[in-house]
Amino acid sequence: MKKILLLFILLSLTVSCAWAQSLTVVAAASLRFAMEDMAKEFEQVHPGSKIEIVFSSSGKAYAQITNGAPFDLFFSADMHYPERLHAEGYAIDEVKQYAVGRLVIWQRRGGPVDLNKGIAGLDHPVVQRLAIANPELAPYGAAAKEALIDQDLWEKLTPRMVMGENISQTAHFAASGAAQAGLIAYALALSDDMQRIGEFALVDESIHTPMPLGFVILKSAKNIPLAQKFGAFVLNPEGKAVLSRYGF
Repeated sequence: MKKILLLFILLSLTVSCAWAQSLTVVAAASLRFAMEDMAKEFEQVHPGSKIEIVFSSSGKAYAQITNGAPFDLFFSADMHYPERLHAEGYAIDEVKQYAVGRLVIWQRRGGPVDLNKGIAGLDHPVVQRLAIANPELAPYGAAAKEALIDQDLWEKLTPRMVMGENISQTAHFAASGAAQAGLIAYALALSDDMQRIGEFALVDESIHTPMPLGFVILKSAKNIPLAQKFGAFVLNPEGKAVLSRYGF
């Protein structure tokens, strides 16, 4: 009887460990709100699972992964960094596109920028600080730079720029008043807090390179079935519904 009871306990522990899997996901800062919701909904569908999320600029995340950071999946704000990771042997699958990013001009409600003018509205003497993400690290920063160059405003506005390490920090600069306006991710502008205090206008997609967004499952997750399940969840109707709430 004792042997049967012991066997039952061991089997229960084995099953419990099999169900109680966890993942560590590194995601572009533009995904902060969408990915937090995504993780919560996934955990509800898969009881016992735990999704830990680290937010970063895509360029910094790429550098961390290539230097051995123990992440299981990488959701980038572009296709470039995931494709490099796949080509360099850090990913177990091909890159999958999960969404398309959009850039917006954001300011606190009643700010000085005429949002009807688009990017041209940033050329205003009251705008002494313009927040953008570092173009060398963040795809949204690279798109912002392209848009400003297209409108012949990059050199003129460069002395006024405050650069965030990632797009989330850039949004914080604009929201806190450290900058009068910011070029940030549509997904962040749609968050409850940013909508409550601010206003925004979409940047014309024709003045910067399109922004398809991709993810990869990394080699550290090779033997973790939950990683494949999470990737599939993001691409399934449930995941697409979460992304659509944030403009993806």
